[in-house]
Formats: sequence, C-alpha cells, structure tokens
Amino acid sequence: MEPTPQDHIAAALAEPPDSHERWDHVRSLHQRGDEATFQAAIDLLDSPEPAGRILAANVLGQLGVEEGVRVEQRPFRRATGELLVARIEREEDPEVLKAFAHALGHLQEPRAIPALRALRDHPDPRLRRAVTFGLFGLDDDLAVSTLIDLSRDVEAEVRDWATFGLGTQLERDDALLRSALLARIDDADDNTRAEALRGLAGRGEKRAVAPLLSELDRPIAADDPSILYEALFALASQTGDERLCRVVETRGRAWQAEQPMNLKADQLSAALERCQSVGSR
Repeated sequence: MEPTPQDHIAAALAEPPDSHERWDHVRSLHQRGDEATFQAAIDLLDSPEPAGRILAANVLGQLGVEEGVRVEQRPFRRATGELLVARIEREEDPEVLKAFAHALGHLQEPRAIPALRALRDHPDPRLRRAVTFGLFGLDDDLAVSTLIDLSRDVEAEVRDWATFGLGTQLERDDALLRSALLARIDDADDNTRAEALRGLAGRGEKRAVAPLLSELDRPIAADDPSILYEALFALASQTGDERLCRVVETRGRAWQAEQPMNLKADQLSAALERCQSVGSR
C-alpha cells in the first residue's frame, strides 16, 4: 500500500533535521502535490512543536514542484503564500521563521516582502540570510531596498547572499542597484566581491573592469572561481575592453580547457567573438 502523507510526515519527523532520510520523505510529499498532502501540511502548521511547523514549511514551499512547471503554475501556491505570510508575522521561533522565509522564497511570494523586511535586523544571522532568499527574484522597490540593507550586513555570508540576490537574481538595472553592487567590490569577503563583480559585469558596468582585473590578478579565493570567469566573459562581451580581451584570450581559454564541464563555453565564445570584432576594426 502506498504511504499516505501522514505516513511520510511521521517518518520525516522521526529523522534528524536536515538528514538525507528526512528530505527523502519531504521530496516524496513535494511530488504528490495533491489536496491530501496540502491539507496534511496545513494541519502541521498548527503543531505546538517547532519541528512540526518547520516540516510544514519545507513541504508547502515546494509542493507540486516539477521540472518545466513555473512557480506560478504550482498547485495551492496562492493559498500557501497567504497562509505563510500570516504565520510568519506572528511566529517567534528563529528556526521556524527561517523555514518560512525559505518556503516563501521558493514560492516567490511578493505579499511576504513587508514581513521579511521586518526581520532584516534579527539577531540570528542565519535568519537574516534566509530573508535574502525569501526576496530573491522579487523586482519590487521594498524588496530591493531590503536586499541593499542586507548587502551591508556585519555577517559575510549574509552580504554574499544579498549581493547575489541583487546582482544575479534580478534583471533590474538602475543607478541605485549599481551603486549597491559597486559598494561591495572592495568587500572583505571573497565571495561577496565575486558576486558584486558578476552582477556588475552582467550589466556592462565599465567601472567594474579594473576591479575585476585586480581580482583575477590575485589567487582566486572565492568558493566558486567560475563566478569571476563568468564576470570576465560577460564584461568582455558587453564592453569589448582590450584589457579584458587579453585576459579572455589567455587565462579564459586555459581555464575553460581545464573545466570542460563548467558550461561556460558559450559565454567564452561570445566574449572571444566580441573581442575579435573589436580587434579587427
């Protein structure tokens, strides 16, 4: 007999938090995407135990997720967003709030923006980081303003995530956003600098050329070196700057040869094409 939603919930709660076994049950619930699972997760939101409310958020945030299905097409998305926004406004447990913020981020729920903004100064840095995720992809003035605030956070990981949210998760391009990214190119954190440079490069910001070259001149300390090469290829493609083109021709080609599975081949080709067109003039 196929397990019921309640069976998966009970089994998930019996496993350690963030264990593979627990998330196997959560993913099974995501894939069901039916009324029975939705109702079981809603009932769990009333759990007196934080673990129950966290599990409810984990399930609801990606209920019905399926490859090729846009977030707005998922079943129960609107009702789930309304429920979680109401709950996050009166929840006090930081771990539950973190789960709610992540769930709302998966839902890309604009109604959550004021509640998430209210948490931007919470003393728990993990919750502030979750707030950044909750705001990813929301092209809204208040959401952008909140991410800008968080890009100046005292915690490096929060700044990193907020800068990623501003630079890569938004298509918006205005002076305020560029200024926020430019403010992070001298950040003490390697990952934050890399994200700021990638965000500026994607917008063709010429003021990022010299800082990017300086970053590439030192040993790359960012967790993901491909971010800086993505920035290099994007900025060279958009500006055709000769200084960038020289680096693309040498280090860019060499890096791509060493990373054949990094999926940046198209970006490298676009950069080389632009550089060649500039050089042939």
